[in-house]
Amino acid sequence: MASGRPETAAGGRLSRLLDSPVIGMTPWIAMSVLVGPGRYELAVGVSLALAVAIVIAGRIRSPGASFKILEISDVVFFAAMALIGIFASRERIAGWRVIRGSSPISR
Repeated sequence: MASGRPETAAGGRLSRLLDSPVIGMTPWIAMSVLVGPGRYELAVGVSLALAVAIVIAGRIRSPGASFKILEISDVVFFAAMALIGIFASRERIAGWRVIRGSSPISR
């Protein structure tokens, strides 16, 4: 009742969920579960969507509150990763890989 209006059962669950320390890690968990060969764009897109949804849900729940650093850094990081996925060509990314056998570590 901090905002002056009674909390509904759904609103109470949403508030508890958004206050959970795990909620800020859900984009990272989604990224680690979804990423794999050929699924980079999907993993980053879902993670970015989750990060933006968490920020929007936090704004809807408490419009005057300050932003949480983890939430904003999630959006910035996954947006940068999405831009890399959009603009980097497969050939350019393949050139970044170390050719097996030429690395001093593999000797």
